[in-house]
Amino acid sequence: MVKTAMTSASNSDNNFKEVEGKPTSHQNFMISGHGHSSQPITSHKLNTENYLQWSQFVKLFIHGHGKIRYLTGAIPRPQGAVLIETWEVENAMTMSWLINSMEPKISKTYMFVLTAREI
Repeated sequence: MVKTAMTSASNSDNNFKEVEGKPTSHQNFMISGHGHSSQPITSHKLNTENYLQWSQFVKLFIHGHGKIRYLTGAIPRPQGAVLIETWEVENAMTMSWLINSMEPKISKTYMFVLTAREI
């Protein structure tokens, strides 16, 4: 069974629905294997000369994995303990995609930011 956050619900356990046997997605969170990809975002790592091309590849990749709202800030850090863990995992995954798609001299600048949106 998969627990999924309801988008209009408050932060208590009875505000989750259980779905058996298949990944589920909602407006705010996606709890499934779909968003967890080990493939690189792009073969074009961000450098000092390719920002426009790189940013388009990154946006397409992240949007295609259902995580674009972490970049736009549309999914703020939730207050409920159950939701925080999911948010932190998905935010960290999005951050790692971004940082790993940059050349080291650029990525080291973003190693200590707290959200994907800050990157």
